[in-house]
Amino acid sequence: MDGGAGAEAEIYRLPEECVAYAISLTTPGDACLSSAVSPAFKAAADSDAVWARFLPDDGDAILARADEPVLFECESKKDLFSRLCDSPVLLDGATMSFGLERRSGAKCFMLSARALNIVWGDDPTCWIWTPSLPGSSTTTEHAVCLQHMHGEEETAMHRRKQQYMRLRKGYGGRKMMLTREADPDIRCPRRRADGWAEVELGVFAVAGDEDGVVEVGLKEIDSQRWKRGLIMQGIEIRPKHSTS
Repeated sequence: MDGGAGAEAEIYRLPEECVAYAISLTTPGDACLSSAVSPAFKAAADSDAVWARFLPDDGDAILARADEPVLFECESKKDLFSRLCDSPVLLDGATMSFGLERRSGAKCFMLSARALNIVWGDDPTCWIWTPSLPGSSTTTEHAVCLQHMHGEEETAMHRRKQQYMRLRKGYGGRKMMLTREADPDIRCPRRRADGWAEVELGVFAVAGDEDGVVEVGLKEIDSQRWKRGLIMQGIEIRPKHSTS
């Protein structure tokens, strides 16, 4: 028997607890791959000892604020991890949702529209509140802007230096082509996997156990035009490398 095969055989002889501990030092993705190695590895990789390490330390305290019980619906820690990745949990009267980033297990929070301070948010002539939208997997309220926009809407460019072309009728029946250079500071919306469009508002870093308050705001400063058709789901805070 060569050295490689002998080492592999020795690994299979390790107690399940040792294999589980080693896998728990990796990542959720590595744990899923490990479960395909052998039946023994699958038992270790799917164990609560592994997936408890991937769940946040304060996870139970956060889930205690859930609007509906979550822990009793999951048969294992792995099921709970998958549940939080696939379907965020509503907290504090549906004013916030909590989930996990699948690759790292990092916490993701979304402040719902109702939790935000929206100018004229209580004025029914400016905004209406709807508890759900077609295709939405949650029952949180969404803010829908009713005001009409005066003037022509300008569309942000998708690439730098790209020309935006718009045709309109001019005097004498001629068509005029209007072009403009894209503003490099414009951040274009990106379509998420759940169908919503999002725009990155900013980035911040937290060092170690540092605690503090982060204020996030969104406002228009270049134009005073009224808008319509804007539907606000909320503001999400998640790891920089993750995608939704």
